[in-house]
Amino acid sequence: MMHKLMQPLQAILTGHSKIIIIVFLFVATSCRFFSMDKFDNPEYFSYIVNGTNQELKISTYLPYTIVEDTILQPDNEIMHRKGLIDKTRDPLKDLLDKIAEDTLKVYVDDVLKKTWYKPTSDLDSSEHHFFNYNSWKINIYEKDDVNYYYLKFTITEEDLQELKIDSSK
Repeated sequence: MMHKLMQPLQAILTGHSKIIIIVFLFVATSCRFFSMDKFDNPEYFSYIVNGTNQELKISTYLPYTIVEDTILQPDNEIMHRKGLIDKTRDPLKDLLDKIAEDTLKVYVDDVLKKTWYKPTSDLDSSEHHFFNYNSWKINIYEKDDVNYYYLKFTITEEDLQELKIDSSK
């Protein structure tokens, strides 16, 4: 019975083996081309670093809606975002301008310690602010002719000293 079922398949494979090989090679190489397209643009990875000795709760918000609550242990970091960047843009500006969240709040023991609001800005580096381009550290690594950007924002003890709500909104 199985032999009778295999006869049509055997005839197809025997008569069209060159076509099957060509189709297989086309499919195999086209998949490789698509995978190379993905890595044409540089990649970024952004992190929020807890530079304090306290456990922090980080809350990000869209207008009037909480997006995410994350617990960040002392001297630890969490990945904030990752993605591909347009080659022609600055990776940090690309990240901060495109993220939907407009507010980041920091809590210690459920007490609000710091709030940062958009808009993004190009303030002096002494003005420590989540949406300030100059408050972030950028490390660039190159591998196989592709740049990888590691963007880090550190929450410091000074950020937690007093309740200071940025009112630039």
